[in-house]
Amino acid sequence: MIVWTRMGFLVAVYAFGSSLVAQLLTNHFTGTETYWDAHRWPVGVALIGAGLLSFVTSSLLGRRNQSAHTLFFVPVFWWGPLLWLGGLGVLAWDLWLRQR
Repeated sequence: MIVWTRMGFLVAVYAFGSSLVAQLLTNHFTGTETYWDAHRWPVGVALIGAGLLSFVTSSLLGRRNQSAHTLFFVPVFWWGPLLWLGGLGVLAWDLWLRQR
């Protein structure tokens, strides 16, 4: 069950939407669906994009009202940096796996 208050659901929409767009673009430009399964960097880029969208959304919601917008009891303001760091982690993991 997804728990959100007010505009917090947008974080999930951004994460899902950016992952979907990243997969469609990856499949289009590589011409195959196996690249998406073999590489994780497109997921990392999608998470970074979702983090940026979440951060911009939290900025637009205003400073005094940010704690009212949550997803899983975490304010939208914190989802931007969390998704961004998660995306960097996925990129680093993919790079590390490619080096081995």
